[in-house]
Amino acid sequence: RSAGRQGAEGTPLVGGWGTTTGRLGRLKHTALVGKLPMIVAAIKRDLDADKTEKVVVFCHYREPIASLAKELARYGVVTLTGSTESEQRGEVVERFQKDPKIRVFVGQTVAAGVAITLTSARRAIFCDLEWNPALHRQAMDRIHRKTQRRDVEVHFYLAEDTVEEDIAEVLEEKSAMMDQLLEGRQGGTFGLRDKEGAQREVALRILSRRRRLTALTDDDD
Repeated sequence: RSAGRQGAEGTPLVGGWGTTTGRLGRLKHTALVGKLPMIVAAIKRDLDADKTEKVVVFCHYREPIASLAKELARYGVVTLTGSTESEQRGEVVERFQKDPKIRVFVGQTVAAGVAITLTSARRAIFCDLEWNPALHRQAMDRIHRKTQRRDVEVHFYLAEDTVEEDIAEVLEEKSAMMDQLLEGRQGGTFGLRDKEGAQREVALRILSRRRRLTALTDDDD
């Protein structure tokens, strides 16, 4: 039990800030990998239920994007990430928009969240969360364009009892900031300090939770 306290205080979350952000990134990635099978199963279920339905999937990390594309290959998949050449972006989008055999678009949230139209789908799935809350709204807008004639559904998948719950809480609390950004009252940007502030809040919450758990186990002794 006493070793648990030492582990909490020695965690990289209380080290240098570069170490902390790296640690948070690894925790996010681990949570994502753990829930991918559930996300894939849900997408397959929806696509099997309606043979004409299409879906847009957003994800931050490229390795899980490749895994999603592989698992969903039989439905016809196109991908768009930061490494997609600029001249290929239009081709990827056009295939998804016009080819009925291409039913899944998997995009990196930042790279695929702007300057494209994906209205052939009415459902968007976010596999993970970005630190910048405005990025989610921008990505949603790829589907919810003026040419969209159907109701749009957006689904966020969060892994329980992981860093994702802390991130979701922080982003929800900053919803007023996101609204101000979208309305342009702060220039329509989400600055580095805002991102770092969210990361710091999440790190402090994780550390506080670990210390509370350590205190409870010490009391049990």
